[in-house]
Amino acid sequence: MFASHTIVPHLQYSRGTQNKICPVHEREYVMYSMDSNRLLCMTCFSLFNGSGKSRAVDLDCAVPSCTDRLKASVAKLDALQVSVLESIDKIEGLLEETEQNACSARDCIEQVISKLDEKLEEKRQTLLEAVDRQKADKLHVLETQLKDLTGFHFVVKNGLETGNVFSGSTNVHQFLDLVSDLIERMDSVFEKPHQLFAVTSSQ
Repeated sequence: MFASHTIVPHLQYSRGTQNKICPVHEREYVMYSMDSNRLLCMTCFSLFNGSGKSRAVDLDCAVPSCTDRLKASVAKLDALQVSVLESIDKIEGLLEETEQNACSARDCIEQVISKLDEKLEEKRQTLLEAVDRQKADKLHVLETQLKDLTGFHFVVKNGLETGNVFSGSTNVHQFLDLVSDLIERMDSVFEKPHQLFAVTSSQ
């Protein structure tokens, strides 16, 4: 559902916006540190050591690089969303099959037991109850997993929406200030426990 969403380039979005000033040195931000992920004024830059300076780039170079990182996180979440939705569809199918198979099992048992003597009535009840218990157990497991996956999908969807909204609603300085934290939050979604395959069958 988010495949058509695109990240708005900040160099286009933020044209004409007021430049942000370094609160420490009261100079305009002109560079960005790829190591520490923060904006730099010329004084900040001059205080860096050699390796730090080599990893500092101007804002025009920083925005595409950070945009690419954000796009990569969005792409991973988008692929995860596809897997989650596929799993939800499969589990919903298994729920329906479980209902149908339970009904078929009950019908078969009824047909066999109806031809037997009344002495088998107790056995009939035992078998039907076993089917019902198995059905209830499977439905409980599948419904619990479906609920968990639906909740997880909300987290994935929210991450995608946040990434897309963030890209289109911030200026260059806000984007570079916050993009690393956003990427970290989006990547943390993959660390959340999620089971994409059905933990039981419909049989």
